[in-house]
Amino acid sequence: MKKRLWWLLSIPAAALLLLLFWPRPQPAVLSPTELARAAEGMDSIRIEATFLPDSRSMRVRQELTLLSRADEPRDNLLLRTYANAFQSADTSPLNTEADFARFYPEGFSMGALMLQSAAVGGQPVLHRYLDDAKTLLSLPIAEGWQPGETLSVTLEYSLILPKAASRYGVWDDMYVFGNAFPLPAVWEDGAWRTDEYFPVGDPFYSETFNFDVTVTAPEGYLCAASAAPAEKSTEDGKTVWHIVAPACRDFALAFSREYQVSTKKRGDLTVQAFTRDKSQGKEALRYALRALETYSQLYGPYPYASFTVAEFAFPHAGMEYPGLILLSSDVLAAGGETLERAVAHEAAHQWWYALVGSDPINHPWQDEALSEFSVLSYFSIRHGRANAEALFQREYLPSQQITMTATTGAPLSWFASMSEYSILVYQRGAAMLWALDQMMDGGLNGFLHHYRDAFAFRIATRDDFMNTLAEHSGQDYQPLLIDYLDTIMTP
Repeated sequence: MKKRLWWLLSIPAAALLLLLFWPRPQPAVLSPTELARAAEGMDSIRIEATFLPDSRSMRVRQELTLLSRADEPRDNLLLRTYANAFQSADTSPLNTEADFARFYPEGFSMGALMLQSAAVGGQPVLHRYLDDAKTLLSLPIAEGWQPGETLSVTLEYSLILPKAASRYGVWDDMYVFGNAFPLPAVWEDGAWRTDEYFPVGDPFYSETFNFDVTVTAPEGYLCAASAAPAEKSTEDGKTVWHIVAPACRDFALAFSREYQVSTKKRGDLTVQAFTRDKSQGKEALRYALRALETYSQLYGPYPYASFTVAEFAFPHAGMEYPGLILLSSDVLAAGGETLERAVAHEAAHQWWYALVGSDPINHPWQDEALSEFSVLSYFSIRHGRANAEALFQREYLPSQQITMTATTGAPLSWFASMSEYSILVYQRGAAMLWALDQMMDGGLNGFLHHYRDAFAFRIATRDDFMNTLAEHSGQDYQPLLIDYLDTIMTP
């Protein structure tokens, strides 16, 4: 154990002027041609879903078309069925000592994925779960899945939501299906990744897929999704949305009869807010536009044709999905800087998660710390460097004075609570990048733009980050990063 030296280097006057007088960002999204090129050859997931609010459920038929990019044959396909973790209090990720009563206001409530049938190559197969929480669904491949071979899989199942203030749950007439649809586990180093559903952080690790989703719901419900609908129709008391979402790491949905929609267009980009209070939605929409414009200027084009903000019941600030961010009712009601910071953080995840993937289980700093540093950059541009420095001093610098048993670069399994995770990964992680930026004379955002271009729609490892930084800058910053990531802090 050693005490970390805090890097507080002066900012050159030229860099300070650049930040203070940065030109107003212009909206930017990938052109249809660029997005189509990115999506070309990606595995596809087709979903037909019927939302049944009276039973807190959704009936789903899902088809996956998957190309084997592995170097070796495989005898099974492993799918992540996170919804099953909610079947019991023992396996529920919401069963935490600090937040149980906030997640389950009426006590524990069961949720699940009830699988009716599974077929591989058109042939029914017997499935089995590899873990007690039933989040690891293994489907046998009788003749083996050969390198370069395409596999077709069909699932029929029902999703049941718990009565819970959760990213997978229903509360206050808001039904959220987050991390609900089965996705292939990541194949890494010759094996499937089988990480547990940790109660801390966002333990969802995936490649990108092309989603084609058709959703049916009772008339009167509005649907917020990971992409704006390509088609919508209402007939016989039902509304049907057809949604195409290319090159996404996941697909999420939120429904409510109480949603009111606010919409803005910026060129080809559609930005929407689904909230119960329309004035709150308009404020969130304003911040969302600012964040997308700012980050497009800093890091390169926003990757999708739409961006949606949706309200949900949650004890914490929010949750990100490709093309969609969920914001808690409390954050929306607070408004002002609280709301602006939450929107800016979740919007940054469109670059540091949705676009540039990483391993959020073993290296959660690679999306969370980058998103928090992006918030500081956003405040520098939108409110002036002095405001960003005051925010840093108030919210991030104190994390340097706290002794903890984990480190900023630790995996999720090391963190005892969301509080510890937040201090180390969000706050101290952002402090690390703030220090790095000062050592680079204000050049970190330039590197992050390069990093985004190098790993768009891919997964970047910690070594990828380190090596790309060294190549881009011509400098070795590993001593600073290792000091923050791997050293237990003592005040």
